Amino acid sequence: MTPDLILFLSGLAGSIIGGFAANWWLNRRQPRPHYGTIQFPPPFDRR
Repeated sequence: MTPDLILFLSGLAGSIIGGFAANWWLNRRQPRPHYGTIQFPPPFDRR
């Protein structure tokens, strides 16, 4: 694997994990009814 690929993959994983963590933290701080846990469509589901 080339260094760029490793960087790209780690950046992608980091942003996904960061998104989940931020979301969980916000939901935990101020519980709301249920707008979804993820508020953006996953990139592979764009039709």
